[in-house]
Amino acid sequence: LFDSQVSGQAGQLAIFGDFDPTAVRKELESTFPGWTAPVPYTRIENLIEKTKGEKILINTPDKANAFYTAGQNVRIKDSDPAYPALIVGNYALGQAPLASRLSNRVRGKEGLSYTVRSSVTASPLDEAGKFTMLAITNPTNMPKVESAMMEELNQFLKDGLSADELEQAKNAYLQALRVQRGNDSVLASQLATSLYAGRTFEHYAKLEAAISKLQPGDVKKAFDAAVEPQNLIIVEAGDFQKKK
Repeated sequence: LFDSQVSGQAGQLAIFGDFDPTAVRKELESTFPGWTAPVPYTRIENLIEKTKGEKILINTPDKANAFYTAGQNVRIKDSDPAYPALIVGNYALGQAPLASRLSNRVRGKEGLSYTVRSSVTASPLDEAGKFTMLAITNPTNMPKVESAMMEELNQFLKDGLSADELEQAKNAYLQALRVQRGNDSVLASQLATSLYAGRTFEHYAKLEAAISKLQPGDVKKAFDAAVEPQNLIIVEAGDFQKKK
C-alpha cells in the first residue's frame, strides 16, 4: 500500500536558513530518485459533521492523573471573516499562558489543574475547524474541574470580552505571532502551508490587520455562531475508583 500510494509526485518542501539551494536540490534528487507511485495524487476533502453532545467516561486504573477534554466541530476555514475573532477570543479564554480565564479560574483560583487550556483550529482549504478545552487533574477533582470549565465557558459566551480584556488579548496575541516568526521552523511551516494553500505571506499580514481592528462585539458574535455548549463532546479519562 505504501509503495502504491506514497511518492514525491505531489507535495511541498520549505527550507528556511542559510543554505545553498542548488546543493539542497541535488541532495534531494539523489536521495529520492524516481520516487513515484502508480496511484495519482488527489486531495481528499475534509468533511465534518455537526457534533451531538455527549459525555464519555474512560476508566484508567492506577493512573495518577485524569484528563478532561471537551470539543466540537466548527464549520470554518482560516480565511473566513470570523476566524480572527475566534482565535483572539480563544486566546483570552484559554490559550494565553497563565493569564487566560480558564487558567485563572481552574489553576490559579481553585488549584485544580496545572495544565488547562482551550484551542481553536481551522484548515486553509476545508470548513473543518475545531474548538476544544483540556485539563489534567487529580481524578478525585474531576467533578470540580468539569464544573469550573463549563462555568467559565458559559460566562464567556454570555458576556463576551470587555474592551480592556480584548485589547490586552489582541496585543499579546500579535506579539506572540511576531515572536514565532523569529523561529526558523515556524517560518518553514508557514511557507509549506502557504504553498499547499496557494497563497502568500499576505494572508498573515491581512490576518494581523483584521485582529488589530477587532471589537468586543465581533468576538461574541463569532463564538455565538461557532460554539454550542450543549453539543460539546466531553471525554473524561482517569482512575475514578480512587478513594478520596
